Amino acid sequence: MSENQPRKVRLHVEDVSYRYPGGTRTLALEGLTLDVHDNEFLAIVGPVGCGKTTFLRIVAGFLGPTRGAVRCDGAAVHAPGADRGYVFQEDAIFPWLTVQDNLEFGLRAKGMARSERAAIAMELIRLIGLQGYERAYPRDLSAGMSKMVEVARVLATDPAMLILDEPFGSL
Repeated sequence: MSENQPRKVRLHVEDVSYRYPGGTRTLALEGLTLDVHDNEFLAIVGPVGCGKTTFLRIVAGFLGPTRGAVRCDGAAVHAPGADRGYVFQEDAIFPWLTVQDNLEFGLRAKGMARSERAAIAMELIRLIGLQGYERAYPRDLSAGMSKMVEVARVLATDPAMLILDEPFGSL
């Protein structure tokens, strides 16, 4: 791409606000506008309670904004989608599945053949340094190992956008 060509906007956020429902109706975000371009890395830093996770959940499609709009690759975001991989702040791997089965979960949901799922899972296991733990369950892993499995599970599905909500606290 030449320097004169505009970079593709992957995420467009326009005038997004969010107010939590309930008795206090807490305002978490107000008037947030930004663009994230292709191959751009964005880090959101701020104090506890400033709306970082709320914003990420809106981008992921878990929450709808009270006001404003979010578009990913030009499409309106109204629900979670395979184009946006989300790694939760909280532990979110399945305790009843082995490391390999956790990594294959999203691929199985996509209808991918068993041999292809296994090849992708084994490559990710090698990349994250968990060879020998393929058949281990989360209870047999350290917190850091579990988080690596969670990140790798999201990467396995090859989303267009990776959304990480404080994923490295336990690493």
